[in-house]
Amino acid sequence: MSTVPGNPALPAPLAPAMHPGDRDTHLDLDDLIDHSHEATQQASAGAQHPTRRWKRGVGRKSKTRKPRNPDAVMPLADHLVEFRKRFVRAIAGIIIMSIVGWMFSDQVFRILQQPFLTAAGQQQGLMSITFNGVVSAFNVKLEIAFFLGLTASCPWWSYQVWAFINPGLKRKERWTAVTFIGASVPLFLTGAGLAWYLLPQAVAILTGFAPANTATLLSADVYFDFILRMTVAFGLSDNARDFAQIG
Repeated sequence: MSTVPGNPALPAPLAPAMHPGDRDTHLDLDDLIDHSHEATQQASAGAQHPTRRWKRGVGRKSKTRKPRNPDAVMPLADHLVEFRKRFVRAIAGIIIMSIVGWMFSDQVFRILQQPFLTAAGQQQGLMSITFNGVVSAFNVKLEIAFFLGLTASCPWWSYQVWAFINPGLKRKERWTAVTFIGASVPLFLTGAGLAWYLLPQAVAILTGFAPANTATLLSADVYFDFILRMTVAFGLSDNARDFAQIG
């Protein structure tokens, strides 16, 4: 029995018995505690910087998403709502541009009157444009303003029509529609320009059938309707020919 140094009467405390594998077990526990501490630090760092784990690929989601409506099927109620929205927007654009056209209707009427004045200078009898009725002048001015508004807002309401029918078209049909719309605008303008060029000759020929010693008093609304019909007829004839070629 050993004694405590300095006091031989007191025995020294017994040290625990050590087996050969106890030292290895003690080292393994220390390593396990160290690894657990490192894992805790990594978890806390990942919580503070979630994007870091996303960049490493942990919990990464697929970039391809399933479409919400793969068959492009829309209920009838949704079609009616979409049609009402596009229709209201198109009408609003036409009304706004018609208000602007009202301000320039007098200048436009003087321009439209030139072919008739040119024909009147070539004829011997009296030729004049008249307003038959109290509201005739107002109606003519309103028609000119609406025509200007419809023409000026053509890109806007054409886009509304295209936005409504586009989801229901296939890829080939879409390209056909785009080609037709892109070609119809310059063709219509070409036909309208040709009609304006031929308008003085047409008025001179048609008014030349009046007998001698008579007066040609043409109503303003009738004259404007004649110009409008001739312009639209020439413009649509070119568009019909283009559509027949595409078809």
